[in-house]
Amino acid sequence: MGNNFPADDPLEHVGGEKPRFEILIILLVSIFSSTMFGMALLSLGMESGPLANLKYLVITGAAGLVAYGVNRTAIEVGAQLAAQKFFLAGFVSVAAMMVVGAGLFLATFSGLTNRDVAELEVQAHGTELVLYTGAQNRVAARSSRAGAIIRIIEADLFDKARCEVESSCISGRGDGGRGTVALALEELAKRAGEIALAFERGETARQDALDSINAQMAEYQKVLGESETGIRARRLELLQIDARIDQEVTRLKEAVPTSLLKSYASELSSGFTIPQRPVATRRMNEILKTHGRALDEILGSISGDEVPRPVFPALPGVLDVLGYFGSFAHIGLVVLVVEGVLPITVWTMTFLSLSWEIEKEKRRREAAKSRQQSAHHRTVKRRHSRPDHRPENG
Repeated sequence: MGNNFPADDPLEHVGGEKPRFEILIILLVSIFSSTMFGMALLSLGMESGPLANLKYLVITGAAGLVAYGVNRTAIEVGAQLAAQKFFLAGFVSVAAMMVVGAGLFLATFSGLTNRDVAELEVQAHGTELVLYTGAQNRVAARSSRAGAIIRIIEADLFDKARCEVESSCISGRGDGGRGTVALALEELAKRAGEIALAFERGETARQDALDSINAQMAEYQKVLGESETGIRARRLELLQIDARIDQEVTRLKEAVPTSLLKSYASELSSGFTIPQRPVATRRMNEILKTHGRALDEILGSISGDEVPRPVFPALPGVLDVLGYFGSFAHIGLVVLVVEGVLPITVWTMTFLSLSWEIEKEKRRREAAKSRQQSAHHRTVKRRHSRPDHRPENG
């Protein structure tokens, strides 16, 4: 795993003193981290009372203890072992610091911004409701205008029926009379009148529903603006208003009898056959299909503006809050620095400092060894250079 130094090797003792300044930094970081985490817990917590406060206190203390223990061990032990080429220890210590930092960052950031994110989401939902109700009202308004078209169809069919009764202008047989063609035209005209009457009543109901929707939307904005009330209490009120708006939108949709219009348009477009009367059948169907196409165009404009119903947002979770990081970057960056950047920076600087100390000690030892060897060589050389020096017998 690492180098085996001799017992008297001074390198194994390099950096043996605990990095007091670094440990002080980690202690302060853990205190601030656990404090922010506790504030986040209070914001996220759904419970209140002494027991809930005790629970939050225990969790906060445990989180601070874990952060301090992991970071201090990583700096005191992991950084020193990594500096001595025991790289697995360095990897484990940095990984542990990152896991703890990431967990605390996610919990702290989501807790500190949870209420603000919830506020933004209900505001966005209010905007979506305005668009949704506006689209539904436009659909209903276009549908209600079909009543005028149906009145025109009613009048035209009655005119054609009267013409048939007076002169057989449709069937082309005889000199008038209330026959099959005239009766059919009169029946279709009566049905058109009934549908037009239903549309006129529906228009009144549409206006009532629209007035109610506008009142509920104003109440939604009023509750949303009561910032002195907590967002959770306001969410309950807003949820009830949202449900009432949904009911009124349903009433708005049902106010206009679109299903009757579809059925009548289908009947006109299909036409019918008069036995053994091809000319009368052709003339009759030309009239009916013309009116059927006019109603189909109205129905096409109605169905082309469907907008999905916006769902009232649930309480935001961790991933939901991260989606708003840009809006709360001033908080997120501070939390990120405290929980992750600063501890990793302290570990890195400690590792580099210890590595440099070891490198300097190596150079000092090599220089000392080189000086000893040079001194030894000079001593030997002086001995050999003396006049009375005699080589020893082997």
